[in-house]
Amino acid sequence: MMILLVGLSSDLARGDTPSYTIVRYTPASKQEAQAAIDQYKKDAAQVAEHLHLHFEAMETDHFLIFTDWDPREYHFLKENVEAAYTAVCHQFDASPNENVFIGKLPIYMFSSHPDFEKFSAEIDHIKLSKMVAGYYSGDSSGVGHMAMWKPDVEAAGGNVHLAERQWAYVLTHEFTHAYVAHYRTNVFLPRWLSEGVAEVVANRQFPKANIYDYVHRLAASGYKIERLFEHKDLASFTANDYPIAQTIVEALVHDDPRVFLKYFNDIKDGMDPDDALKKEYHTDSDGLQKAWKSYALTLRG
Repeated sequence: MMILLVGLSSDLARGDTPSYTIVRYTPASKQEAQAAIDQYKKDAAQVAEHLHLHFEAMETDHFLIFTDWDPREYHFLKENVEAAYTAVCHQFDASPNENVFIGKLPIYMFSSHPDFEKFSAEIDHIKLSKMVAGYYSGDSSGVGHMAMWKPDVEAAGGNVHLAERQWAYVLTHEFTHAYVAHYRTNVFLPRWLSEGVAEVVANRQFPKANIYDYVHRLAASGYKIERLFEHKDLASFTANDYPIAQTIVEALVHDDPRVFLKYFNDIKDGMDPDDALKKEYHTDSDGLQKAWKSYALTLRG
């Protein structure tokens, strides 16, 4: 079974263990927030000039959206980006009233795929697969932006509702990466954990069909999850790895979400993932393999 890859995060494109100084984030002052927003608007103006596009800038509580969509679609945009923020806050037991970003998160929303593709290549220097519908791009400072294009109705067989649902799934997944990038510290996560958490949040909002049957079959066949722990870059993490990463995180969350949050926070605070696993779950990678298999064999659908 092939799971289509519809999103991309470039926050770990350089590898899981880059060399950088760990920075613990503190809330931005009003002056810092406004300065960041002003800079994002200047950046967007330069991008628009480079791409020969006209962007309208819209602000929500947590986002700064630059788009060439039809104005009649602005409400749809605003509603969905804030819904993604609320969904991610729920995962991290945080209040949606708190702003994790410096100012607001910039999102570029393109009407056409060619413009989205040109932005990724010429602004972010990322070569996209044709299946990618959106991505988050960030650096070791925890600062970045998202880029997406419109719901692909043609790819959804003309089903507008399905296209919007798939688009919202990508939005929620990629926004999770953006949130985590500026959550607590600038520490990068292991690829499997980064993608697994993003899939858990997105799948909770917009469940995918057949994911659990696929994972159940893998577990029954003796699949070893340790291969996911070896991924050091974006290219080595395949589309079929996403549901496995998702269910590893689900297995960790299953008994007590509070323990998972402690484990996650330990890693974001700079602890080695193996040490965090031992500290919070009193186990090692072999124990995690057993826990995942036990959980995966209960899955259906």
